[in-house]
Amino acid sequence: MNSSNSRTPSLLDKVRLTSETDEYKKYFRNLVRHNKRKSIQMINDENLSFPSLLLLKPEVQRHNLYPCLNTRNRSALKIAETILSRESGIGSRSVSNYKQMSYSDLRWIFDTGYVDDGISSELDEVLDSAAILLVRVHGDKAILNNILETIFTRYKNGRFIHDLVWAFFESRDPKCLIMVANKLPSNDPMDVELARKMLNFIPFIQRNRDADNQSQYTYTLNWIQENYIFLYYTCESFNQSNSPIPYAVSLEGKYIFKPVSPETGKIQSPLTDIEQSLLNNLRSLDDKSRLLLSSYSFMLHRQNINTWSSWLRYPVTEQLKIAESVMGGGLS
Repeated sequence: MNSSNSRTPSLLDKVRLTSETDEYKKYFRNLVRHNKRKSIQMINDENLSFPSLLLLKPEVQRHNLYPCLNTRNRSALKIAETILSRESGIGSRSVSNYKQMSYSDLRWIFDTGYVDDGISSELDEVLDSAAILLVRVHGDKAILNNILETIFTRYKNGRFIHDLVWAFFESRDPKCLIMVANKLPSNDPMDVELARKMLNFIPFIQRNRDADNQSQYTYTLNWIQENYIFLYYTCESFNQSNSPIPYAVSLEGKYIFKPVSPETGKIQSPLTDIEQSLLNNLRSLDDKSRLLLSSYSFMLHRQNINTWSSWLRYPVTEQLKIAESVMGGGLS
């Protein structure tokens, strides 16, 4: 087992990293029997990693060491037990039910745990839940890069990624799409394959599966940048669909060039009576027409804002005629 972290490994970490799991547990079991005081000192070492603690949970229970654990370790094991219990599984209850879990303990679990992801199914489950709680409940975006790297590592190893992908997109920040897109030019075909799966809702990737990596990367970044202030999180995930659409473009926001909330998709600033009337007209149209008008409106706004303002004052039927004459079928 390999682990790379900036902290200095504790003595128990060193034993775990140079031993098989059963040997590691046996080492601690013998230590408790022959020198309980030393075993308690070692398990309470401030540099101990969460995986080393979690693997010793059965020994802690067997030798009734809970009262001897420091506050961090007791809290972390309680978090793990709550997550791992069927009736309290995070997948079956709202994340708001877990707000009482300590942020600092969740960060310790994730920060010292993700580097050893994969050593046990229990660790993976706790890490997935810690990630979703840190991102969704505590709004922690600092861990997104480590979540993403763990997702791609798991994918290469053929392991379960759906919950971690859910945690990653639950940041509800369009910047996460750029982070995934940065994997598209990778020399590793598995990186490219997963990046395309995660970004499959973007039109160019959907329609040009055989395009080279650089073309997909360039188009994807352009698409994200063009639609950035109009993107909002839909809550769709791989747990619900093989081809989820985690982010969508607000056609209403793009049509009148108003940023939307990435959380709700609603336009963030108050609307004038004219803007509200424009949106009412847009809503009366079919999906294809709404897409056409929003795409043309954005293009025109970028080219000449005065011409755009004049165009918006035309009746919606006239707007459509102009948009169709210019755009044709070139929608994105």
